[in-house]
Amino acid sequence: MDKNVKQEDDEQVPSTINETIALPDYELLRGFDEERLETLEMMLGSQIRVLQLVKKLIIDFSTAVIEIQSLLKAQDFTTASRKLHTLKGCSADIGANDVSTVAYEIEDMIKRGDVNDINQKIMQLFEAWEVIDNTVKTLL
Repeated sequence: MDKNVKQEDDEQVPSTINETIALPDYELLRGFDEERLETLEMMLGSQIRVLQLVKKLIIDFSTAVIEIQSLLKAQDFTTASRKLHTLKGCSADIGANDVSTVAYEIEDMIKRGDVNDINQKIMQLFEAWEVIDNTVKTLL
């Protein structure tokens, strides 16, 4: 092995998660699919990396629901659909299934032109997002 190349392990990976405290069990992460998080752990190699990914996505999408709501009020359905599609996929990737499901439902309503009850669905999206956002802020 080249002496100039350091082997990365979990202790050397920069983290926004305080590694001196015990990491929460996946079952404590309200709003997340425990099995999906375990699959991600197998793919990424450690629980720390999974939690880093989850936290990063929550931070990156912190304003997404408000932006989507504003776009819908402005009747910019094309841009709203794109943002919903991205939110849907990224939420599914990290096991935030309720967010993903509601984002899909809103995206589908837009595709069908059925936007009369969209405000009710956007409130459901806010509620689902709040659960995962609060979980991440509290535990990570």
